[in-house]
Amino acid sequence: MTTRKIIFATALAFLINGVNFTANATTDSTSKYLVSNSSNEFNSFMSSKAKRFVKKNSTDWNTFNKVVNLYNVSTGKFQSMTPAEQAEFLQAAKSINAKLATIKGEEAAQWLKKVNLTSAIYQFVWSSKVMDREIENTIEVPVMVNFDRPIGR
Repeated sequence: MTTRKIIFATALAFLINGVNFTANATTDSTSKYLVSNSSNEFNSFMSSKAKRFVKKNSTDWNTFNKVVNLYNVSTGKFQSMTPAEQAEFLQAAKSINAKLATIKGEEAAQWLKKVNLTSAIYQFVWSSKVMDREIENTIEVPVMVNFDRPIGR
């Protein structure tokens, strides 16, 4: 198997598992990374434990939530994000990670792990997407011509 096939198979497994997590998600936060239901729980957690951070860093907070919601709603649009938008998300995730690291408690530690894993999965998906490019389709057909024999009768 080539390296590209292995990377593609791994990315496909992540995407399929992501769909399964989303379909099977309940109100508990047992999924490994942020999906639609756990994202709502994360918003509640941050609103109660880090109100000041959410207000002070509203741009980072909104960017992070926008990308997580985009992943849950439309993976096609998620994959077509520009590198600048991706960098914004990664910066927002870093600032959220820094804040979560300062909050004490097991719940904060679990959310920190989820945010880290979510960022890593998103980076992997973005880095392994196939770039759109035109493929030149040219076929050379060999022509055999016998000049010794007359054409026709």
